[in-house]
Amino acid sequence: MKNSKNKLLNQIKTYLAYIQYEKKLSSNTVSSYMFDLSQFADFIFDKYQIDEIEKIKTKHVRDYIGFISTYINHNNSGETDAHH
Repeated sequence: MKNSKNKLLNQIKTYLAYIQYEKKLSSNTVSSYMFDLSQFADFIFDKYQIDEIEKIKTKHVRDYIGFISTYINHNNSGETDAHH
């Protein structure tokens, strides 16, 4: 299964190389994209066993956004409570 996940990560790395060298994005931007896309790839692979970008559908992206929103809201509510 690790090789399948690596397949997805390799596709992401190919995209990142493209945006860095062809689109001339900064290394900081590319690093940020790598972090975010790696997190997304982990979620997609772990939850749906998707190993190719072409297999990712809108519903998967929406599910990930919902997951992130829940995570952010949960963490923010903890920070707010700590300040009161």
